[in-house]
Amino acid sequence: MRKTQFSALLLLLALIVDIGIVVGDPVYIVIYNQEDEVITESCIILVDNRTAEMYNSTHAIIEVNSTVLVRVYVRNVLVYDFLAELNKLYWIKVKVGKLVLMLLKNVKAYVTILASGETIEVDSFENETIVSNNVPYGLIKVRVVAQLLMRGYSTSRQCN
Repeated sequence: MRKTQFSALLLLLALIVDIGIVVGDPVYIVIYNQEDEVITESCIILVDNRTAEMYNSTHAIIEVNSTVLVRVYVRNVLVYDFLAELNKLYWIKVKVGKLVLMLLKNVKAYVTILASGETIEVDSFENETIVSNNVPYGLIKVRVVAQLLMRGYSTSRQCN
């Protein structure tokens, strides 16, 4: 009888220790852009090939058991990485900001982020100042396609 109780107690302790390892401790992360706006929801936060979950509208949460490498991506560009410790809150300011284009009227432009290859399509049909939020700092390529109207003819001209 005592052997059975002792075995059950060992099994229970092993289960409790195992649950403690699986659950882990929380790490909270808030991501800001260069204008001090919270952009956590616009980011992909990876930890050990897992994506962090949103805790609320501003904070992401990850459950970890030890110090881990955290990578932050915006528009498929790695903008920040760091080692996160247990039970901490991290406020991170990344090199991400607003891209402002001032175009002539009735122009379409394609902005390509060279680090990721992502292309953002914008036009100046309604407004000549175009603002694209949360663009990672770095090299971009802008291709402008202008539409010229001349005496009833409609032609397109492309500028690189």
